[in-house]
Amino acid sequence: MEHIDGQVVAQIKEITGLTFADILQVYYGQQADSHKQSIVLDAAQIIRNSITAMRRHHGPTLTVIAPGHVVDDYCGGILRGVQQASASLNYNVVVHWQPLPPVLSEYSEALFATDLVGQGLFLLTRDNYEMFVPQCRQRNCPYVLSDSESHELESHPCLQIDSLQAVNEATHYLFEQGHRRIGYIAGRLNVPSAKWRLQGYKAGLEAVGLPLDEALIVEGDWMLESGREQAAVLLQLADPPTAIMAANDLMAIGALLAIKSAGLRVPEDVSLIGFDDIGMASTVTPALTTIRQPLEQLGQAAVDMLHQMIQQGNLDVASRFIETELIIRESVQSLKQA
Repeated sequence: MEHIDGQVVAQIKEITGLTFADILQVYYGQQADSHKQSIVLDAAQIIRNSITAMRRHHGPTLTVIAPGHVVDDYCGGILRGVQQASASLNYNVVVHWQPLPPVLSEYSEALFATDLVGQGLFLLTRDNYEMFVPQCRQRNCPYVLSDSESHELESHPCLQIDSLQAVNEATHYLFEQGHRRIGYIAGRLNVPSAKWRLQGYKAGLEAVGLPLDEALIVEGDWMLESGREQAAVLLQLADPPTAIMAANDLMAIGALLAIKSAGLRVPEDVSLIGFDDIGMASTVTPALTTIRQPLEQLGQAAVDMLHQMIQQGNLDVASRFIETELIIRESVQSLKQA
């Protein structure tokens, strides 16, 4: 295990919200929690690469704006793809952790004013595009948007995931397994992808002739604990769901914990589906059925789009459509067999 300096440890603590003890236990091989190991090691690698790139001060650089409050398997997977593709094209990569909204406008202005954006910008954040896109267009700076399922962003170079259709198909799959009460834990509904995934759930119910029950829809914040809390709300209904779908895997895993805490079993009592297919999805018990986004492929596609724009000297590059796949594991039970 490599040693890391105090600067990196402090940055990991700020980004992940873990304690110094948690982080140091990972680096000294004393941390048994596999999830903490994963997010610490991902954060450390990303920070090391960013520091190295900033110290070189030479060669073309691509900048990634990532959510400042968390490094999870979703962001980590995409950033691994960014780093792999950038290395093959001899780009440095600098990751800037987006600050919270109160200082975001000042931060974005400083980023451009000090020429820290480099040759291209990948916006991995789920919101606040408006803080960066006008500056990019004004300067003819190549940029790519992720999680861009908003019609307002269709004219921009985007990585597009058809979340509506993916969740629609997952809802239909649960119906085929005999489920008629299907709960849904949405992500933050100020985020375009969360809205589209919720629309996919509603469209899926309509397509199979199931009535929409608003009591079966709750809103989380993408994080594990909110999945636990909102699943508990669903389980306390007078007529609780036989299946729960969550807008991402972290909330689905939180729901798994809530189901077990209620003395119930997955999938015997409640079936469960997530979205993303992060590393933990295949290692929890039971293994999580989920909608797979090819995360490393997303990162690689972003770099390829930026490279095309840099080479041709303008922003006229077609958006990329990335396919999803429903991965069937162990967390859904067919009620037809019950």
